[in-house]
Amino acid sequence: MKTIYILIATLFLHQVSFGQSFVPATPDTAKLKSLEQQGSYSESLGYLYLKKYYKPISDKDSIIYSEWESNSICSFKQKFEGNIEYEIWHCKEAGGISERLVFPRMENNTAKEFVLKLFYDKWNSWVSEFKYEPDGAGCYFEIEHSENQTVIDIYCGC
Repeated sequence: MKTIYILIATLFLHQVSFGQSFVPATPDTAKLKSLEQQGSYSESLGYLYLKKYYKPISDKDSIIYSEWESNSICSFKQKFEGNIEYEIWHCKEAGGISERLVFPRMENNTAKEFVLKLFYDKWNSWVSEFKYEPDGAGCYFEIEHSENQTVIDIYCGC
């Protein structure tokens, strides 16, 4: 009988510690895209999403300013509530834009649904279990999982 209690307790603890994964807030994509266009694309869709649904818990740091546009930030990092991080880099005029959204660990299907909901592009498709990209120029998305985090790397360019 004691063995059964230990087995049940072990299964329960396993479920509590590993069975629950992060689920991101469902984005109102139309509203976010409208905000993105109103802002003359100075803030990306990913950053606008985080600002709308998660409170920043740090100022922008690791700031790099653009060489071709005075007082314009081309790279920074910022932390948000819920152990979420954001990073952007677009410091070369013709180099494209790289972004990184770091979330607590989520299931791969949840991450894929999030990418499709926020970043859907009719020219993109899932070319592997973790890559959503076009055949040519556009925005490329890659999902990476570690034990504690899910990272969505985004590159937009040629």
